[in-house]
Amino acid sequence: VRVADADLADQAAVIAEVRVLAVEPAPGAAGPATDYLVEIEDLIAGYVPGSSIVVRVLGGRTADGFELVVAGAPRFAEGQTVLLFLLPRDDGTFDILHLMLGAFHVLELDGKRVAYRDLSEATEIQRAGAKHPEPERPRDLERFGAWLRDHAGGIERPADYRLEAPAGGL
Repeated sequence: VRVADADLADQAAVIAEVRVLAVEPAPGAAGPATDYLVEIEDLIAGYVPGSSIVVRVLGGRTADGFELVVAGAPRFAEGQTVLLFLLPRDDGTFDILHLMLGAFHVLELDGKRVAYRDLSEATEIQRAGAKHPEPERPRDLERFGAWLRDHAGGIERPADYRLEAPAGGL
């Protein structure tokens, strides 16, 4: 069930543009999980206790070789830049809010930095009678970040950051 950007922003404890430094199996996790050590490049909202944090995502390989693949769980590569909506965990790591809905991949497209969600492994469920967010579209990262900062500061304004998806897709 998709979540409107304003609701996603309101529910996140931290919103940050980060660069992935390392990808490792989560040590001591209750089940297979992957830890992403990320460096904060732009802290848009919230607080983190340093310039790097660990983001834990369900799924991955344990030390004894057991692997769990969670359809839709975001996966990132070292060096990749992503925009994340996060919640702190009791163990000091962070969870991505609403699994894949709180993870935006960043790429450069026609000279613009674009944020998009990879929903290729997801099937949208719509609740009867519920108001649905706008159709999923990529976002201009600079304008999206400015809108998120304004929203966090209590300034309500129209969402002026959505782009048309390229004809060939992302």
